[in-house]
Amino acid sequence: MEHLRSIATPYRHLGVKFIPSGCMNEGSLKKFASDSLVAAVAGSWLATPEQVDMIHTAKISAQAKSASDIIKSV
Repeated sequence: MEHLRSIATPYRHLGVKFIPSGCMNEGSLKKFASDSLVAAVAGSWLATPEQVDMIHTAKISAQAKSASDIIKSV
């Protein structure tokens, strides 16, 4: 968040929002999603390439539900 805040400083008067995608995971989701600088978060971490290749829909669905629950709690 420190980096995001530093790059946002010159644009605050414009109300710019960000969509972070790097280093996003279940552990950092709540911190980013609850920040006023963030409009949304990228979710490629929800399904690894291996899970997609192996069609692990149950695992992917569980990860998506967990992320959704975190977002709803913000």
